[in-house]
Amino acid sequence: MAEPDLSRVKHTVDRILANREAVQHHGTVIAATFGALLLTLGVIIGQEPWHLIMDGTRTTGRVVAYETRSGSNKTGYASIVEFEAGDRTVQFTNHMGRYRMPVKGEVVTVFYDADDPEQAMIDYGKLNWFPWSGVFGMGLLLVLAAIDRWLRSKSTPRTSVFEHK
Repeated sequence: MAEPDLSRVKHTVDRILANREAVQHHGTVIAATFGALLLTLGVIIGQEPWHLIMDGTRTTGRVVAYETRSGSNKTGYASIVEFEAGDRTVQFTNHMGRYRMPVKGEVVTVFYDADDPEQAMIDYGKLNWFPWSGVFGMGLLLVLAAIDRWLRSKSTPRTSVFEHK
């Protein structure tokens, strides 16, 4: 069996090592940009759940129906919940679907905005934070890593355990 020609790989590695500072700079810029986009997306997606979890009124509601949502070979169900807010009965469709069919009549805990009771969600405990907090967290990690990399590049001489020969 013939030896593979690694000259192109060696040439690419040599170019990367010769331009290490530029490659690291571009990686930092890409991480910061992508991180900022994820942070923004996390804030947009999480704005309503955050508001309801932190400032919302908590009460109990009852599942009165559900909507079936199909996609990518799976069927999901969105609960339609009814609850009392002051002197009125409010009904809403929960934004977070489940793969388990809701039971009509099931009692659930609800967070709602007292000024706008139609803005409501079922309390799913730790799942309330999914998926928006993960998106926000990944964005935060990328931005912090980019800031750390940028600060290190400004304060320390450029040395590496990998020396280009």
